[in-house]
Amino acid sequence: MITALILTILKFDRATIENDYLLSNNYRKKLAQKRLHLANNLHFLYPKMDLKVIEKLSWVENDYLKAAFLEINKKYGSIDVYIHQVLGIPENKRNEYILKFTY
Repeated sequence: MITALILTILKFDRATIENDYLLSNNYRKKLAQKRLHLANNLHFLYPKMDLKVIEKLSWVENDYLKAAFLEINKKYGSIDVYIHQVLGIPENKRNEYILKFTY
């Protein structure tokens, strides 16, 4: 999520942000597989543990990112307002970041 916000601050297009977000699954693969393996093997200790929930929470999905940005838009009106008012990044500073980190 933090990377998605950084890319948004840098005015990357939504498709790039979503693709980058989903790449997180590649880096989480070993951790997710280990978590699922442990949950499956320890299920007898925690019979109320729902393995499907654990599996679902082990991966990132595009819907999670969309929901986060939807909430920001609902609460603040737009991502730009959130960046300016909540994160405290004025437009001139944002433009400096864009020049520094994208060119």
